[in-house]
Amino acid sequence: MKKAIIAVVIILVCCVLLSCALVALGIVSLPLAWSDDRSCVSNSSQVRLLKSYVPKETLDSVDPQFYTYFGFRDWWRYPLVYPYSIHAIDSLDDGYLVDESPITDYEADSINNATQLFDRIQAFTFDKNYLLAIRDNDFILFEFETGTWSSFETKQELIDEAKRLQFEGDFKFMTLQEYDALFVCGQ
Repeated sequence: MKKAIIAVVIILVCCVLLSCALVALGIVSLPLAWSDDRSCVSNSSQVRLLKSYVPKETLDSVDPQFYTYFGFRDWWRYPLVYPYSIHAIDSLDDGYLVDESPITDYEADSINNATQLFDRIQAFTFDKNYLLAIRDNDFILFEFETGTWSSFETKQELIDEAKRLQFEGDFKFMTLQEYDALFVCGQ
């Protein structure tokens, strides 16, 4: 009996080693575990809205993964108006705005090659021209076209400036968890 158990263990170890060798040599590939590719949302109402914010000549050159790749394990990525997205690490309590212009492969490059613009975004709303963000101690108005932003001391100052600039979005700010729900497959 003891010899049979040892033989089974040896066979299992050999199978694991053989599998690892096949993967390492590139003979067999394994999908990345915990990858959040939501290809099923490629024609969802939220993705259609985001695409409508981008000029046709630009949209034709946007990688479809910009709208469907949502991160890996404990790192999340949420598309906004191209080429901007909000990333979060470890939790969805807050995120940071990222310019993904240099990204060519969202799964391989996004977390390392994108430029972080500002962090601590706890809630936000946006239209095709502006992102309005609530942070710990201030409120941000970010202009997508220029990549510039202004900081305000109160939420009302932010809203007043957004109205002056003819912000067309909803003034109901959403959390990352609420934004995530807009990209659920099947909606």
